[in-house]
Amino acid sequence: MERIDKFSVILNKKDDFGNEIIFDSKTNKIVLTLKSDSIKRDLGEIKEKDNKLFYFKREKEGDIYKNMNAWTINKHIATNVDYIVYQTDKGNYVMDTDTAWTRGTQIGKPGVDKKLAVPLNLWKVYFDNPITAFAVKTLGYSWGIKLWQEFDKEYMKTLAKTIRSKRNTETVYPDSKDVFNAFRLTSFENTKVVIIGQEPYNDGSDHGLAFSKKDDENNY
Repeated sequence: MERIDKFSVILNKKDDFGNEIIFDSKTNKIVLTLKSDSIKRDLGEIKEKDNKLFYFKREKEGDIYKNMNAWTINKHIATNVDYIVYQTDKGNYVMDTDTAWTRGTQIGKPGVDKKLAVPLNLWKVYFDNPITAFAVKTLGYSWGIKLWQEFDKEYMKTLAKTIRSKRNTETVYPDSKDVFNAFRLTSFENTKVVIIGQEPYNDGSDHGLAFSKKDDENNY
């Protein structure tokens, strides 16, 4: 509890704009009040385990920072904890604050509402549904979180079984690791036009992208 008690002294502050962030050491809850709307915003809570401080916050999956495909963290909170855990209806996103500070981008106006935006691919994600976890691992987060239901449908199960069987008896292009490269390399948010072309090449240079092939050094 010693670190939490210190946390309450460090965090409670009001900025030059009249905004205020308050940590209640009795409930371990954090509240942000913005002068512009006078609404108290629940920022989550702090828990201590093995002398480490964990920041927990409930989030909606759809509230991911769209422009950067990232979660945002109040930087004053990130300064004083060891780990960040965002809990959604899909699962838990976990980040250590050293990574948040070194890889994140500061956004917003100066003051107690200043934030760090940390890209989703840097978070450890623990999904409640194993099919969601598989889809995100296979397609990348951006597409996987939208298309995961497809992996639980009969046509997809039949298709996957057929291709696995084919790979046991004959050559199938591209390699299994490259099948969904187009999804992993291009986020849903940044996709404006989809061009479908002949793929794969049958000389071993294929890698799952139309109008493209690996060079001699196996690069894209």
